[in-house]
Amino acid sequence: MEVEEGAQPSVIMAMEKVGAEVRVEETVVLDKGEKIKDQCPDSAVNSESQEEQSGETPPVTMVNNNHAPGISQSLRMEDGEGTARFSPMEEMITKLVEDIKNGFSVSEANQASIKEVCEILETKFDLLSKRTQFLEDTVESLKEDVVQIKQDLRELRACEQDLQDKLERLENAARRNHLRILNIQEGVEGNDIKSYFASLIKNSLQFEETEQDIAVDIQRIHRDPFRRYPGRKKPRKVLIHFLSYALKEKILLKALKQKTLRGNDFSFEVRSDLARSTLNKQ
Repeated sequence: MEVEEGAQPSVIMAMEKVGAEVRVEETVVLDKGEKIKDQCPDSAVNSESQEEQSGETPPVTMVNNNHAPGISQSLRMEDGEGTARFSPMEEMITKLVEDIKNGFSVSEANQASIKEVCEILETKFDLLSKRTQFLEDTVESLKEDVVQIKQDLRELRACEQDLQDKLERLENAARRNHLRILNIQEGVEGNDIKSYFASLIKNSLQFEETEQDIAVDIQRIHRDPFRRYPGRKKPRKVLIHFLSYALKEKILLKALKQKTLRGNDFSFEVRSDLARSTLNKQ
């Protein structure tokens, strides 16, 4: 039995099985013929012997199976009147071929479905690849932006520190003629606060200048903060703004030398009025 090239293994095994069955069928037919010959009467035997002696045999024709072209061949027996008789083997082969064809149809449908699914997956994979590439590009761009932002932030911090230093210097320059007096009880100054502190400075520091000269050099004097908060026990500090920087420095130096200054019945301190940032550094 010939096998077409490219046939699947299942088809080849089926064809080999069919070929084996055909050979078995031929053997069975021959055996049946011999048995029939043994059971025939003498006249039939003699007639058959005459036919054998004359060399004539019943015609046996090999025909192609139109139902399964290219796969296998089956036997078709003809009787004396020329009537064709198909064996059950031919029907079995035809059914087997039809099953194989149906299997091929199902396999082709499955292949088409698998191909469609593969195309869908390929499309989704391409879309995911594009999205991944877009995200990678975005991340790279963001990394560059972060580096630039960090550089700008360092520059801004340096600029901020420079501005804070300048502001501190300007604030201290604006306070250069100021003195801060601490621990002066509330209300002891009376109504004339300028004359009271001019007398306090002259008497406690033993100044050569008169009280009038000191009072004239005081431009502004007040307590800080302006408002007295309820429940506050500690007295507010007194800020004095002098017109002369030299007089302010002279008073400050004498106060630092004596360390402890005393009034009538209390002690107080004299300090420079500096910016809060400068005081925090000290």
